[in-house]
Amino acid sequence: MKKFLIVGNIQTMLPDYLNRLQHLINKLGVRDKVVLLPNLTFEKKIELMANSRIYLHTMPN
Repeated sequence: MKKFLIVGNIQTMLPDYLNRLQHLINKLGVRDKVVLLPNLTFEKKIELMANSRIYLHTMPN
């Protein structure tokens, strides 16, 4: 099954925000489709990007 991966740094994703995202994922019943992956190594991020069909990089204003 394909999954939507949300990758980020916990320091910038703020723990409270991460908890709200996890709650929303559970509430919407998409836990089997959406995965939160905080604090991955650079190498793991590169590996995920290389194996992804779609890549979205957002930046603050």
